[in-house]
Amino acid sequence: MRENSVKCALWLKRKGIKKGDVLAICTRNSSVVYAPFLANIYIGAIVNPWEEMYFASKFELERTCERA
Repeated sequence: MRENSVKCALWLKRKGIKKGDVLAICTRNSSVVYAPFLANIYIGAIVNPWEEMYFASKFELERTCERA
């Protein structure tokens, strides 16, 4: 878990994510969510978790993202 979280944090930093940035994670509740969640904490980014089942369709998810 730690190794994957650190790798993810380094990848996010290379992509330009920095302290204070807000990143949404949209997925089902699963253990694979922990690595990116912890990676965001390591770099000081703010995690905005979304439950995948909350959105009725891909279209609704895209519309929500466009408004953010």
